[in-house]
Amino acid sequence: MDKINIIVHEKAPLGITERDYELHKTSLSSEGLEGIFMVVLEKSEDLPPFILGDSQNKEEVYSSPCSVLEDPLKLWDLKRRILAYHWMKNIPLPHRQSLFESWYILKFLCQELKNVDARQLGRDIAALQSDAGIEVLEEFRQKILSLLKYPSTPEKIRGSLWKNYTNQLKKTHHPLSEIKDPKDGVFEDTLVHELHLLEEEAMKKHIFFGTSPVLYKEKKPVISSQA
Repeated sequence: MDKINIIVHEKAPLGITERDYELHKTSLSSEGLEGIFMVVLEKSEDLPPFILGDSQNKEEVYSSPCSVLEDPLKLWDLKRRILAYHWMKNIPLPHRQSLFESWYILKFLCQELKNVDARQLGRDIAALQSDAGIEVLEEFRQKILSLLKYPSTPEKIRGSLWKNYTNQLKKTHHPLSEIKDPKDGVFEDTLVHELHLLEEEAMKKHIFFGTSPVLYKEKKPVISSQA
């Protein structure tokens, strides 16, 4: 299969308590949450896999402090993991090949988040029998999803960005002056801008940017022509 980013048009859910929603309502309308829709927990029977603030059921959800709303890089990291999780949770896995292809898209992100566990999981997936049943495939789905709960760090993100960028250069031969070499430092103050730049490059040129394997793009409304 061709390795290109998954482009989704459906927003993924992020839960928040009613109290935290009222406290952070202004921040929730700012940039950084494109592709995410907020679920106020007291008003919904469904519990999203990711929530902001304290969760009363920590075993079933992945909690992030509301302070991520004030940190563009942490918010970007949370959003890309939510989008990847939502895609992986819902993609059909009727046979082993479908699991292979899903892992092929997400493995670079999973290796960034939890390298040792992700590489072992990759070996286990590669060793699967061709007639692996649905129950086995669903077990591996859950293992992949569990890796996406771990937040990253600026150093890991910078390293992932650079590795993916150098891979892109082999195809595009078009260096981008705004991308910083990690040898010169992490450059956390420009990192989010660089990430967005490479995400845009991936969508425009149909090249794979594995640091953000699942990207949201708003679906343009269809305008019907009148006779």
